[in-house]
Amino acid sequence: MPGGYAGIRLFRVLGIPVYARPSLFLIMAAMAWIFGSDVFPTKYGPAHYTPFVFYTMGAVAAMLFFFSVFVHEVAHCVLAGTKIGGHIPIRRITLFFLGGLSEMTEEPHTAAGELVISFSGPLTSIVLGAIMMPGASLLEAAAVPVFVTGVIYYIGYLNIFLGVSNLLPGLPFDGGRVLRAIIWSASGNFLAATRISTAAGRVCGLGIALWGVALLFLNTAYMFNGFFLIMIGIFVEQNAREAMRFALMKAALEGLRVAELIYPGMPTLWQGATVAEGADYLMRYRVDALPVVDDAGRLRGVLTSAMLDDVPNFEWPRVFVKDMFDDDTVPAFTRPEEPLNAVFVLMLRYALTALPVLDSEAKVVGVITLRDLYRVAGQRARMGL
Repeated sequence: MPGGYAGIRLFRVLGIPVYARPSLFLIMAAMAWIFGSDVFPTKYGPAHYTPFVFYTMGAVAAMLFFFSVFVHEVAHCVLAGTKIGGHIPIRRITLFFLGGLSEMTEEPHTAAGELVISFSGPLTSIVLGAIMMPGASLLEAAAVPVFVTGVIYYIGYLNIFLGVSNLLPGLPFDGGRVLRAIIWSASGNFLAATRISTAAGRVCGLGIALWGVALLFLNTAYMFNGFFLIMIGIFVEQNAREAMRFALMKAALEGLRVAELIYPGMPTLWQGATVAEGADYLMRYRVDALPVVDDAGRLRGVLTSAMLDDVPNFEWPRVFVKDMFDDDTVPAFTRPEEPLNAVFVLMLRYALTALPVLDSEAKVVGVITLRDLYRVAGQRARMGL
């Protein structure tokens, strides 16, 4: 699920931070090499360009392709912010070796919302391709050099491929979300629609991986393509499975409130305590997380068992709990009346393992952990609730 490591922050667009994972730069370098050493020399050999020119064309093509992926993701974000999209805030856009990901802070509220958000990206890519390919031909007829028109033509072709391939009818493809929206609208059952679209996604993933295996055995010249397709297939299958698991967990928490799961009388930890004292509190109360308060009793954050791993054991007596929080960080929290499934989505989106619970007077009344949410959701799912 989304959350956790995003990558290298690049810039902001429409107020949304854009990140790139290291894998993006690896695949861009691979694309530049393939274009520069094979695709462009084979297609435009009669132009008699030097290898330097072909590799430059390849580098420009790789950059433009991922700029196209970025535009594809921006289209999702723009539609998510509209009335029909549900005015859903976007946490961030992340670019990586398989393309891009727009992380919405919540799921679309309606089937129509999911349909327009999901379809906007592929449509944008197809429109870009439909403009660039004939545009390249017109520029070529106007005697514009091949090192310009060739790049534009192939980026147009890749945009068409990106748009069409993203319409494959299975999650996590955009086409899978379109399929889910259609089934959801027709049946009124979001979970059943998710079940069908994730099953279709797993079939798509398996098919892509098998295609890659076939390329490995049938033609060694396509070894890179084969391995790449296998990686895509595995990624698609795993993400489809995770999407179904997420939907089941969220459905199992339906109807529950935070107040039904918090630990009553949860102790708080003073920010001036040492990490050693914090670890002692966690063990003494047999909990995975403790709310941390400042001298005035205001919430400062949450100390979790996982955070202890960030400090070497021999430094525990000398490091204070307050040093584990940034001074400008506003701690996240929830309220007793909040729905558990909404809190579950929030914690996954922002990679939170624990969340303090505050009452109407901003007093800490407990803490809720992701582990507890998984435990309760699993129990209710097994009981058929």
